[in-house]
Amino acid sequence: MNAITNHITFEFHAAFKYLYMGAVFGQYIKERPGVAKFFLEAATEERGHGIQMMDYLNMRGFEYNENFRFSKDDLWKINGNHVTDTSDLVSLKIREALQEAVNMEIDVTEKILQVVAKCADDYHAADVFTNPILEEQYTGLRKLQGAIRTYDALIKGNSGNEELAEFIFDKKVLKGEIL
Repeated sequence: MNAITNHITFEFHAAFKYLYMGAVFGQYIKERPGVAKFFLEAATEERGHGIQMMDYLNMRGFEYNENFRFSKDDLWKINGNHVTDTSDLVSLKIREALQEAVNMEIDVTEKILQVVAKCADDYHAADVFTNPILEEQYTGLRKLQGAIRTYDALIKGNSGNEELAEFIFDKKVLKGEIL
């Protein structure tokens, strides 16, 4: 139960990060509604995982004895460097956000696998994590990796014109052709 409780923080951390990325791309200065919608939906999914885990702990009669804490200093890394001034995130590019999402999904998936290993003798708890949460993690990761390949192909196909590639990519996401 402690392993699950600790993991809830990672789910809400991921949800908050996706929420923030959705807000960044939804700003009038960015105006990428497709990408914003995708990240906001991803935030809902991650938050749903956290709620599902909390519901499971409540069902099992687990008592919470610690509050969840988040630090904005731990939220962002761009190109491996911590970003502590969130105003820098206004310049966040779609490619960087997608790569950050891939990295985050890989981290969360590894942490889920660790929880499943700790719940090896508790089949019900392990099942809560493996179906449907783990499947959603792998499916989401695959979609993000495909989106990065599509984005890179758009850049290459448009002679490196990143603004045009971002515009086309966003429209494809909005139409449901990507992600």
